[in-house]
Amino acid sequence: QIDEIFLFEKRLAYIFQIKTFHNPLKLYHIRTYEQIQQWFSSWFDIEIYLERIFHKDKSFFYNQTFLISTPDYFEKLKQLIEITPKYILANYITFQVIQELLPYMPENFNQFRRPLITYLKGIIEEKQLWEICAKRTDDAF
Repeated sequence: QIDEIFLFEKRLAYIFQIKTFHNPLKLYHIRTYEQIQQWFSSWFDIEIYLERIFHKDKSFFYNQTFLISTPDYFEKLKQLIEITPKYILANYITFQVIQELLPYMPENFNQFRRPLITYLKGIIEEKQLWEICAKRTDDAF
């Protein structure tokens, strides 16, 4: 199943295209809240997501416009999610959460993680937990 997770991740990377425009008018596309809702309405509750992220009532967003750098990404993402079996999506999300949490787990958990990271990413020496924490603290300032 790990191969299916990586294939899904590869497909995600493929649909996300980084554009390097020097003209911001070509890079960003202005969309209204209603347009954003239409994009997501059939497969993702964007209204609840925005309310929880920004701690604002949905009426706040009605008069807002959004700058979107890759509007076609959302349509491609929707299509990818629709054709991907749910168990692969669940495994992918679980894998991502575990990857984020493992560095903060006790050492006995990390002894199993190191060979996997070496195999997947070619990383031989990982940063110590205190280095990760210090970097995240510095980055916050």
